Amino acid sequence: MKQISTQYINGKFVPSHGKDQFGLINPSSNTVIGRLSLADEHDTQDAISAAKAAFKDFSKTTRQQRSEYLHQMYDAVISRSDELIDAVMEEYGAPYPRAKSATLDAANNFLAAKEALQGFEFERSVGKSRVLLEPVGVVGIIVPWNSTYGFICNKLAMAIATGCTA
Repeated sequence: MKQISTQYINGKFVPSHGKDQFGLINPSSNTVIGRLSLADEHDTQDAISAAKAAFKDFSKTTRQQRSEYLHQMYDAVISRSDELIDAVMEEYGAPYPRAKSATLDAANNFLAAKEALQGFEFERSVGKSRVLLEPVGVVGIIVPWNSTYGFICNKLAMAIATGCTA
C-alpha cells in the first residue's frame, strides 16, 4: 500500500505538517490502495510563501523562457506516461484507452498553453490608452476531488504561460 506523507513545496517534496489522513480506494475492487497526508493551513502558508518568493523572478521571464518551461513540462509528463496511465487505472478505475487519453490530454495542456502564449499580445491599444497585461501574482490551483491530473496540468500550464507562480 502506498503511503504519501509529503507535499510539493518550493521545488521539493517536504514532510506534511498536516496530520489528517485520506484513504485512496480503488473503485474497481473497493480496496484501500494507499493513504495520504492532507495538507493543513501550515503547509498551505508555506506553499504560498514559496510561490510569492518565486514570483519576483518568475514574473520577469520572457515569452521564450516560459515556452521552454511549458515544453519541459510536456516532456516530463510524456516521459512518465506509463506510470501515470497505471495510476489513473488504479485510482479511478479507468479502462486503459481512457487512462491513456487522459495522460495525453494532460501533457498536451502544456503544448496548448505554449501555442496560446506564442500568439498572445501582452500590450494592446484601447482607444487612446495603452494596456499592458502583466503577471498578477500567485495562483491557487483548486481542482475537484475526483479530478485527474489533467485539471492540474491545465491550470498550471496557464499560470506558467502568464508568468504567475502557483
